[in-house]
Amino acid sequence: MTNESDILLALTRYLLRVYAGDPDSISAIADQAFSDLQAGKSIVSISYEGGSTSSVLTCSPAILLNACEDALAEMGVSGASRSASQSIFTRFGSQVVQS
Repeated sequence: MTNESDILLALTRYLLRVYAGDPDSISAIADQAFSDLQAGKSIVSISYEGGSTSSVLTCSPAILLNACEDALAEMGVSGASRSASQSIFTRFGSQVVQS
């Protein structure tokens, strides 16, 4: 099973690739994730347009919200901040170093 930090990293990378230069779309996704989080919902499927592969992913909307914030921070959007797992730790091979 995939752990939450792997899901966060994958979602962040996906958002940066698909929505590069479009922080408004990422902000809209973040707003929906926050709404889902407040309503106590879980994400059970993530799909994309034009894709022929489907998979099921069960995670908290908080992970998607953090991924959106990490992507917005990477894009340099004012007011966006990185999640703790992105700002404190850096992975070097199999070793994690705190910065």
